[in-house]
Amino acid sequence: MSNIPLEVERVRAISDSLHKKDKYWVSVKSGNFHQYTNYGGDHDEFAYMIYSDGRQMEIDLIEWLSKLESSDSCHTYTEFVDVLEIILMNKLPRYEKLYAAHKRHVTKRCEEHGAPKTWEVTIALELWDEQMTIIRNLPKLINLFKSSSTYRAENGLPIEGQSPSMSITAHSGATVSTSNVSGSGHVVIHGDSNVVTISTKNDLFNQLKKLGVGDAHITRLNAAMAEDDETRPEGDPPGKVGGSVKKWVGDITMELAQQGTAVANGVSGSLIANLIWTYFSLL
Repeated sequence: MSNIPLEVERVRAISDSLHKKDKYWVSVKSGNFHQYTNYGGDHDEFAYMIYSDGRQMEIDLIEWLSKLESSDSCHTYTEFVDVLEIILMNKLPRYEKLYAAHKRHVTKRCEEHGAPKTWEVTIALELWDEQMTIIRNLPKLINLFKSSSTYRAENGLPIEGQSPSMSITAHSGATVSTSNVSGSGHVVIHGDSNVVTISTKNDLFNQLKKLGVGDAHITRLNAAMAEDDETRPEGDPPGKVGGSVKKWVGDITMELAQQGTAVANGVSGSLIANLIWTYFSLL
């Protein structure tokens, strides 16, 4: 069974679909794109814009979606959602206007000549239809990410099905349980044969190692926690997760998603993320 989160799988599926359609844009470009119909003989530069605008939209969509898996752009689900929401606000209205203008102009020219559209124009408009459907459905993709446990944990939101005493189970059967007893927080990890109480940072690191997180990742997490402590604004509680730790969690979650594998025995990135968020919430 794949350990890639549903929301990441969805982004990959959309990207793969766009890449597969690219060959049709290439075929369209190689045809005659300076006339709308096979008859009439008139050439119109506006016809070529159906191709150029549509192809640019495809390139933009692929670039935006790839940000989720790029270590140079989005390190967390929250950052990726922010990117998609900006796209919806700034780009969708422009594409809606372009799409309507192209369809209107094609209809007008075909009526003037009493002739059907050329093959190139027909295919280009079909590709436009598919791409407009994708960008119009971005709100659904955004909601999918916002409903994920990773996004909710990043933003300090309650995770559905979890309470102050919660249990998170990996595919291997390893379970993270949390509770807050008499105001003294501890995190309990149930493995195959052990129960460990985590009350210090070193306890957390040791348990992450048992879950399969490597020394290099642990070293970066320790540095991220120290950096957040140094830059924490005065008055912020110690349990507030800082930007450096968020980046670390985003990096390891995306690394696992890209590999399509778990760290150890089916332990997923979301399990590690929830362990980190819970540890901080009990400080």
